[in-house]
Amino acid sequence: MSRELEKALEAALETGDAESARRAVSQIWDETLDKAGTADEMHEGILSVSSLLVRFIQNQGLGAREVLREHFPYFQNVKLLTAKEQLRNWLEGSAEAIAEFQHRRRGEKRHHFVAALLDIAREELDREVTLHTAAERLYVNPSYLSRLFKQEMGRTFSDYVLELKMEKAKRLLTEGAKVYDAARMVGYRDVSYFTKVFRKYWGATPGEIRQGGRPATGSGDGGPPGRT
Repeated sequence: MSRELEKALEAALETGDAESARRAVSQIWDETLDKAGTADEMHEGILSVSSLLVRFIQNQGLGAREVLREHFPYFQNVKLLTAKEQLRNWLEGSAEAIAEFQHRRRGEKRHHFVAALLDIAREELDREVTLHTAAERLYVNPSYLSRLFKQEMGRTFSDYVLELKMEKAKRLLTEGAKVYDAARMVGYRDVSYFTKVFRKYWGATPGEIRQGGRPATGSGDGGPPGRT
């Protein structure tokens, strides 16, 4: 994938232009993936595009499951798609979904307390982040803050934080981080507890993910409930 095509896709995602995002992926497919000479080249090309999409989501401080919705399971196990046309539709649809989410997000004006909570969650992922402690810092009633966050985000604050932590932990492990280091970087000092939470969320242990074992399939509601 050329840098020009990559930049075109990134620009479409950033501006929330769904049509341009789909068109950019279509062009990448026609000029790169469709010309792949071997299965390995095709796999590398798909990995390159899907990694770019996930990286964009993570750079926005969002959760992949929340943004990608029905497209999300195939990022966990692309082998579920066997035909080239299925792969193409998945990549184009994923880019479109991200751009549409970004468009809605840009058009929304979040309550300042919710915006502050999102900043805290993203910036302090290596610590124990709870709504209670955040409420104290914002000088607001925890119960009110909990209701406000769920109303705007459609989920509890603890569920949101858990998804961010588990997504980051999985990425760190697949990049070769040690289990202890991955745990520490997402705010877990007890490695055994981290392993328990990770396994419940992803359906595989941190060690299995790090060693490239069976693909993780997140439950979406895994892990022990956090405090709200």
